[in-house]
Amino acid sequence: MNWQNNQDYIDRFFGSLPYLLPVSGAMEFGVHIFPQFKFLVYPLLPFILIDKFLLRFSILPGIGGEFIIFMALFFLVIRSDRLSRFIRLNTMQALLLQIGLFIATLALTLLGFGLNTLPGGLLIEQVITNTIFMGMVFCFFYSLYYTVRGEYPEIPGVSDAASMQIDGRRF
Repeated sequence: MNWQNNQDYIDRFFGSLPYLLPVSGAMEFGVHIFPQFKFLVYPLLPFILIDKFLLRFSILPGIGGEFIIFMALFFLVIRSDRLSRFIRLNTMQALLLQIGLFIATLALTLLGFGLNTLPGGLLIEQVITNTIFMGMVFCFFYSLYYTVRGEYPEIPGVSDAASMQIDGRRF
């Protein structure tokens, strides 16, 4: 994306904050990695705490902190024309990553029952959850790096969809 790269520090800061949502939500996929690599817990502890105390907080059945934060970011940030395109695009990318996590969680929940009956099913489940976890942590640090530099992070597939959503008029 070749838009202007002259974002001020406030835009860079607020453009990087929405990525806390998907990386914190991905901490549940790290259940197989954390016991094997205990040193990973310490640098990722803030995200684990956000996941445990903020995202898993439930007001009503089915309406938790994750849903409220998602909807607040969508309606208050993405749909606001007063905010810079940089903040809105980064927020949209973070929400698309969160949607991907939600779909992965649903798929693993549905497939998990069948995987447990297969020989080697637990190994397949561990590989899938580890891949999702590492991919989301990589996307977080990649996006954070480019956002702090004032550039648009290019996540394949996600960036194009976010750009179309931001540039296209309301749906």
